[in-house]
Amino acid sequence: MTKTWVTLSLMAALAVGILAATPATGEAQTLTPGDHAMTMEFGGLTRQYIVHVPPAGSGDTALPVLMVFHGGGQNDAKMQAYALIDTTADAEGFVTVYVSGTESGHGNRIEFWNSGFCCGYPYDNNVDDVGFSAAIIESLKTQINMDADRVYATGISNGGMMTYRNICERADLYAAAVIVEGAMDLTTTCSPSRSLPLMIVHATNDQNIPYDGGVGPNSKSHIDNTSVDSTVDAWKTINNCTGDGTTTTQSGLSTDVTQVERWVWDSCDTGVEMALYKIDGGAHRWPLQASTSWGSFMGETDSGTTVSPNALIWNFLKDHSLADGVSKGKSAK
Repeated sequence: MTKTWVTLSLMAALAVGILAATPATGEAQTLTPGDHAMTMEFGGLTRQYIVHVPPAGSGDTALPVLMVFHGGGQNDAKMQAYALIDTTADAEGFVTVYVSGTESGHGNRIEFWNSGFCCGYPYDNNVDDVGFSAAIIESLKTQINMDADRVYATGISNGGMMTYRNICERADLYAAAVIVEGAMDLTTTCSPSRSLPLMIVHATNDQNIPYDGGVGPNSKSHIDNTSVDSTVDAWKTINNCTGDGTTTTQSGLSTDVTQVERWVWDSCDTGVEMALYKIDGGAHRWPLQASTSWGSFMGETDSGTTVSPNALIWNFLKDHSLADGVSKGKSAK
């Protein structure tokens, strides 16, 4: 698909007291259905991201937005080609924004995020990736018919770490989030401005960010990661979830996956739910393979129907809105 290029000048907008998108033409621009490769001057750096507008973007309905954060060593274009979320976005009518990190001096757009405890150049130089993400969301308000109450975040690996940081520091912007094979820094306090629905997907055989925590044998960052169970417990505290949750198990997803255990906590603050998909086996990767098992988790009764895991992710996110007015979350460390 052909991409259009638009350059945004955040500094120029701030100079006149507004935070708004400034296309290269200097005129307001509505992004049409398709892919748009964007640049923005932010924090002294030229930042990049891709906006994918679904066919529904040509209509009058305000569309939700999914902010997607790539893994370490990737970039916006690689994440778009890898995760294959746009098929679900086109079918369900939401905008995907593939945000790009900062290069670590290796060339070839090998990029990372400042998640607060990792990784590479952006961490070492305290790049403001939380502010950059917020600036993109603000600029989109002038470019698409956007439902600002339904902005969501997802990311994998270092991008999952970045997603955790975004929702800890700017929960006022994100209605819900999904973390894939990521880790959260529990050595600092996470005190979001509101409780927040959260879904975690993690494989027990992840060799980069181990499910049980610690330094992964394949890790390039050598970070001592927090375990998934400890992260779940922290967010149960933030979201005031009680009880042990309910569990459902499905098998038959792929040759290296024994089964998937789904844990759900819905006795939380009003409007908040949490889910953990514990993949027994698997690897450090985005869940890609369509399966009847994913459909079973969504209540699909036709045993012959295969469902994309991206559809499962969207099924969790789509009903949550900032307009739900959930209460302020607790702090967790």
